[in-house]
Amino acid sequence: MKQETLQIVSMKRKPKEFRPIGLWGITGDKWIKTLPQARPYIGDFFEEATSSLFSNAYRLQTLSTADVCPDLYDPDQAVFFEVKSVGRSRHSLLYQHRIEKYDTFTEKYRLYYVFWRHHLRLSSEITSLDELRVALANVVDDVIVVSSDAVHRMARTTNPRETSYSGTHGNPGNYFKMNAYTITAKMLRGWEADYPVEYSMLDVYKHKVQSCAVHGNII
Repeated sequence: MKQETLQIVSMKRKPKEFRPIGLWGITGDKWIKTLPQARPYIGDFFEEATSSLFSNAYRLQTLSTADVCPDLYDPDQAVFFEVKSVGRSRHSLLYQHRIEKYDTFTEKYRLYYVFWRHHLRLSSEITSLDELRVALANVVDDVIVVSSDAVHRMARTTNPRETSYSGTHGNPGNYFKMNAYTITAKMLRGWEADYPVEYSMLDVYKHKVQSCAVHGNII
C-alpha cells in the first residue's frame, strides 16, 4: 500500500506580524458585527501570543493548497503547534477531516494543541483592531497545552456533528458543511487538573497579558 505523503507549509522563518490583516472595520461596518466575523482577528492574536509564550516558535503562513497547516513551529523542540481560542462558550471544535490529516502528520512530527481560554465580550467600545487586542490582553483566563494524541483520543469519545464552516475570510455568506468533534469544558478542566501550572507575563502586539496561567508540559 502506497504511503500517503502530506504537503505542509514551508518552515522558512517569517517576521512576527506577517499576515496582511488590513484595517479593522468600525463597529457597525457590515463585515464586523458579530463574534464569528471577529474570529480571524482573535485567532491571529492568540497565534501571536503563542509565539510569545514559546519564544523560539515562529508562525507559519497558511496555504490553502497544503494538506495540513499547523499554526507555529518550534525548531528547538521540533514541535508544531495548533492554536485554539476558547471563548465564553468554553468549548472548541475540531474538524473531523483535519484530525484525520493530522493523524498521518503525527506519525512523523510532534504536534501540540494550545487552548487559550478567555472571556471576551464584543461591545460598541471596540472600534479598532488595536482596541480588540487591548481587550483580549485583559480577558485571558489561562492556557492549556496538550499533545495531539491526547486531544484526538478524547475528541473521538464524542460523536461528530455537522457544523457550518466559513471558507472565505470576510465573506459571511460562503459556508460549507463539515463534521466536527467538540472539545468540551469538562475535557479542558480535566487537562487543567492533570498538568502543572506555571505563570507567564506575555507581550503580544506590544500589549501585556499579565500573570497568564499555563497548564501543560511538552518536554
